[in-house]
Amino acid sequence: LVPPPLHSSPNQPMEGEDEEEQGHEYALRGFRGTQRRVPSLWQGRLDASDVDAITTDPAFAMGAALFVMSILVFLWGEWQGGKAHSAFGSLKNRITSVSSDHASMEGEGVLIHTTGTLEAEGVVEDSVFGIRAPKALMLRRRVKTYQWHEMVEESAQGTGTDERIVRYHFALAEHLIDSRQFWKPDEHQNPSCHRIDPRHVVSDRITLGDFSVPPPLVRQLETLWEPLPPPQSVDLPAISEWLGLSHRLHPIEGGVFIGANPAVPEVGE
Repeated sequence: LVPPPLHSSPNQPMEGEDEEEQGHEYALRGFRGTQRRVPSLWQGRLDASDVDAITTDPAFAMGAALFVMSILVFLWGEWQGGKAHSAFGSLKNRITSVSSDHASMEGEGVLIHTTGTLEAEGVVEDSVFGIRAPKALMLRRRVKTYQWHEMVEESAQGTGTDERIVRYHFALAEHLIDSRQFWKPDEHQNPSCHRIDPRHVVSDRITLGDFSVPPPLVRQLETLWEPLPPPQSVDLPAISEWLGLSHRLHPIEGGVFIGANPAVPEVGE
């Protein structure tokens, strides 16, 4: 379901006690609590008090620990990569190339390599919207929801404090964004679920020549998706009532919009 492009709408300015807001942009000075800026090692010679401040700061100890851990993780990844490369090299010598048109019991349990065209039998369908795709490998119902997005920028003011600029805008997203972690969650609440669930249907019978291909393997394929909008004969009001939706379904280019007005979308639609 792909709603139409977002139209801009005016934002009302708000004011707070120690925060400034311009539309949906906030300037948070000093962060939360008291923080002291630590001088940089690259700014010149440090006196004894500066060195003590750096070495006794908990943030410095945490940063040093994370640095050591990153080195260990890197070395562990290199070791695992070397093991995988060696395992692949040993398997490569055991691979047998066969024709996809001549499957036999002799290849049962043997690592083989073959090429061909995937073919599906039957029809995959989305019964809710009346979409049928004969001989298609997969049928995917994509759902995108308008949600608030948070962007945070930090800058040093040179007065011992930092400034954090928080900006909000709403746009389409397939994954759900947890607004409880926002700096301003009360004014920017995101839905906890889509109004209709996404769906991924794979054909029951897929072959590669004489070989059968299991559905879990087909799901991993990066295929070229062809949009299939609902047919014009589908009864969208009946679907909305059957799904128990409080909003109408509007046909749009390439899909269906669930909400009050496709021209003026709102968060959650």
